[in-house]
Amino acid sequence: MAACYVAGALAITGDADEAETHADRALALAEEHDLYPQVAIALAMRAISYGVRGRFDEEAACHLRRLAVARDHNDVTRIADTLNTLAEIALDEDDRDTAAAYAAEALAMAGTSRVTVARDAHITLARALVGRGDPAAAAAPLEQGLTLADRTGQRLARAQ
Repeated sequence: MAACYVAGALAITGDADEAETHADRALALAEEHDLYPQVAIALAMRAISYGVRGRFDEEAACHLRRLAVARDHNDVTRIADTLNTLAEIALDEDDRDTAAAYAAEALAMAGTSRVTVARDAHITLARALVGRGDPAAAAAPLEQGLTLADRTGQRLARAQ
């Protein structure tokens, strides 16, 4: 577990090569010992290290693999979170329809009990709908996202 978090810290502080090494080590150990959720966490750290280095196809592939692992373990929170991350990646790639579909599924999975995931999914869905040229449809999810951003005290979500 420590190697996962060291990988994340290294990626964020600018040592993506070392982050990838730690993430790969953490993933190998977690898979060898069949440890869940460490496999999912290591995949997320590996994805972050790829993203920081601009290796976006590999980043997306890690998130897709994380989604499959989370689904295999019926980990609703990680499924919803990963779906929202994939929606954000689709937005980066100007694939608004895929982004909207992933965000809507993330929102359905998050329900009302996973507030931070629901908040992010509402905002991502609104961004996808605006990107598709439908700001009227984006109003309701944006309002929900802003309400949840205020409820959680998350200024970054409000800024998005």
